[in-house]
Amino acid sequence: MRTLCLLAMDWLWRGLFSNWVAYAVIIGVGAVLTFLRVKRPHWLNAVMYRLGGAALIAVIWVCAAGLAAVPRPLPQTTAENVEARIREWTDTFGLSVRKERAEPGVYFVLVANLRNGTPVYISRAKAMDGYLQLQAALSLSQEHQAIVSRLSKGQALRISQELMQEMARFKIGFSLSGVPLQQILVTRSVPITASLTEETFARNLDEVDSAVMLAKATVSLALEDITPPSKPVRLKEQ
Repeated sequence: MRTLCLLAMDWLWRGLFSNWVAYAVIIGVGAVLTFLRVKRPHWLNAVMYRLGGAALIAVIWVCAAGLAAVPRPLPQTTAENVEARIREWTDTFGLSVRKERAEPGVYFVLVANLRNGTPVYISRAKAMDGYLQLQAALSLSQEHQAIVSRLSKGQALRISQELMQEMARFKIGFSLSGVPLQQILVTRSVPITASLTEETFARNLDEVDSAVMLAKATVSLALEDITPPSKPVRLKEQ
């Protein structure tokens, strides 16, 4: 408490002192101008010109300092520069990226390999040119595809429903293709707007990666419940 009081008093005295100095300067300048007007009128114009020049320089300096202090706006993400910005962001994250050959209906396809080895496909389709599509696929090994193919319809449906439930909770898109559970595709649509920044792009990559891990764990646990312990189920990413 004593320290706070001392700080408050110090701040108060500093404020009063600075105000007194300012008042003294204003009064002093006024007194000098009054003296010149009465006693040395031929000096008054020269002094006024010099004071005006000094004031103008001070205003310019204050404006320049204020503009320098204003942070420069970051370049906004647009459909025209989104591919280049993705490459900048992935370089910042230290991720390896390669460009895939795009189909006629797609502007570009980039594949970013995350640090855990999960490849994420980043594309922009002409049919949805205002969005980026982030996709990651995972599939069963051939051995476990054979196990899945021998599941009853009820077992396969139960696993699919468990996966759908977990993906719905996570609020991310996904699809199944081929033989039941042969491949699981996780998808995230990201609008290309000014709000698409390095931070939001990284967050969406993390969400896709987390969804892949969630899908892998869900299917693995479900299959372990219906397969012998000697054959543990392992998923692999594509």
